Formats: sequence, structure tokens, C-alpha cells
Amino acid sequence: MPVDIGEQTIRSGRNVRLDTLVRLRWLAVIGQTTAVLVVYIGLDFELPIWACLAVITLAAWLNVALRVRFRMSQRLEPDRAAWLLAFDIAELAILLFLTGGLQNPFSFLLLGAVLLSATALPPRMTVMLGAFAAACATVLIFYHYDLPWDSDEPLQLPAIYNMGVWLSLLLALGFIGVHAWQLTEEARQLAEALAATGRRADAAEYLRRAAQGWATADPDGPEQAALHRVQAAAAAEGEIPSAGEVTAKSG
Repeated sequence: MPVDIGEQTIRSGRNVRLDTLVRLRWLAVIGQTTAVLVVYIGLDFELPIWACLAVITLAAWLNVALRVRFRMSQRLEPDRAAWLLAFDIAELAILLFLTGGLQNPFSFLLLGAVLLSATALPPRMTVMLGAFAAACATVLIFYHYDLPWDSDEPLQLPAIYNMGVWLSLLLALGFIGVHAWQLTEEARQLAEALAATGRRADAAEYLRRAAQGWATADPDGPEQAALHRVQAAAAAEGEIPSAGEVTAKSG
């Protein structure tokens, strides 16, 4: 039976729905399968087709297991979401290892998981995922299968080109990750400020109506005493009008 992940509400706003990660992984599975089959069948290039399909199948099975085991509507805690994104980075890195390493033009897809983390997870998780992606890219410079190409005219890219791709990938990880985090953080702070303003307005309207309803009550009664205590506490924090202001408005 489905179970909840993280029953308590995550108040920081830094979380992501499980359904979002599952849907994105399905898109990745479809895209990776299509690319591998087009290269192997359509272009007739040699590559370890069965190893590539096995790696893609593993990602598909993970999606199936998540959908069966958990509820898709649940919001993941940051550490659990980070583990799933780390799996996506590792899965893509293995595919790149089998298909040419950083010579493969799809190597820049390593940015995807880090970008998603920057917009949905705490900075600490994004830094860890970025470091993991950078480590995978570094390994792929030195260890990888040949890039699928025409066997009669094998493509040999110079080492300086591979270093340039590696450096550009690292710079993109840092630049895009930081700016995506800044934009998301500003939007989140604005949303929280608007929500707080709405709560204060609702509280002020509630007290105004309460003051009108208790205007005819005994001045020394418990209702008036409770109202004045709430008004004094809220006015001290600057959230709503003071007791005198509410009474004047209600009169």
C-alpha cells in the first residue's frame, strides 16, 4: 500500500513533489531510449546497445517502484529528493561513459538535476549535487568508450577540446546553479511576504468584527478582557491596529 513520505509539513518551502521527479525521469527514459536507438539503428553506428538499454531500464524500474510504493502527491524531504537526483546524475554519467564521455554532445544534460535542485532544494543539497556532477564529468574526461561514429572514419577529438568541454560544464554548473537559486529565493520571499500580509489583514478584520459584536457586552466581562489582551499582543508586534484604533473604527 502507498505510504506517506515526510508526514510533517515542510515549512521552509524547499521541497519537491515525488510526482515531479517521476515525470521528469520518464521524459529522460523516453529521450535516452530514442537517442540510443536512433544512433544504433538509424545511423548504424556501433555502441554497446544492450548495456545502454540496461542502464535505461534500471531508471524505468526505479520509477515503477516509486509509483507502487509511495504516493505521488507527497512532497519529499530535501535529503530524499537529493538522493533521487543523485541517481539521475549517476545514470546519465554511466550512459555517457558508454557513449563517448564528454565528447558526447548530450553531456550538458548533467546540468539538469543540479538546476532542478537549485530551484527546489536547500543550497547545501545543490552544492553536494553540483560537486557530484563535477566529479562525474572529471572522471568522464579520462575513462569512457569511444564516441559512436563511422567505423571507417573514426572521430578523434583533441585533448584540448575535451578540457574545454569539461571547463565549460563546470562553469555552467556554478553560474546557472547560483542564478537559479537567487531567482527562486527572491520569488519565495515575495510569496511569503504576500502571505504574511494576507494573514495580518484577516486578523485585523476578525478583531474589527469581534469588537463590533462585543460592543454591547459588559465592559468588565470576560469577552472584553480577552479581546483587549489579543489586541495588545498583536499591536505590540505591529501586525494589527491597537485596541483604541479598533474601538474607534468599530464605533
